[in-house]
Amino acid sequence: MPNWCENKVRLNHSDIAMLERAKTAFENRAFLKEFIPIPEDLHNTDHAYYPVGSAEWDERERNVKENVAKYGYSDWYDFANAEWGTKWDVGGDDAEAELVDGVLHLDFDSAWSPPIEAYEKLAKMGFDIEAYFYEAGCAFCGIFVGNEEYTEFDEYGIEGDAAWVTRHIPSAIDEEFAISERMFEWEKEQAEEDL
Repeated sequence: MPNWCENKVRLNHSDIAMLERAKTAFENRAFLKEFIPIPEDLHNTDHAYYPVGSAEWDERERNVKENVAKYGYSDWYDFANAEWGTKWDVGGDDAEAELVDGVLHLDFDSAWSPPIEAYEKLAKMGFDIEAYFYEAGCAFCGIFVGNEEYTEFDEYGIEGDAAWVTRHIPSAIDEEFAISERMFEWEKEQAEEDL
């Protein structure tokens, strides 16, 4: 089971149809594959255990080599991590999408990390992106703005108290995810338990 990375994204595009397409795909938990599809051959990969040297082993190894030669990846998992930046697509029932005044607002969780590589590709398709992310389990956060700016604050590590967060994490990120507020509440609960 992955750690979940919280994401809040605002997308803009000169073509409203692209935003509507993005919203529909997102609502169907197919946002990333709508714009950066995984080749079908990479979905049809076999991960069962076969004895080395068996006919099944040899066939799987042949398929892996063909996929790598044709697509650069052996399977969907390698493709998704490299091309999207996260292993699973985003959106669906447990996420939010709202198109307001030509801006698509998305709120979702992604597996382990934000889909930064997908943002870079979407920017090349004409999307303007403002994306905030926070992963509490691995203690990192950051912003992707515009077409190429990307800042990650994992070099700080989130070191444990609300006061530290308010001094070191940019206020825009802290406000998007209420990091210091959540940490303050946790600290308060811990202090009460210690009493």
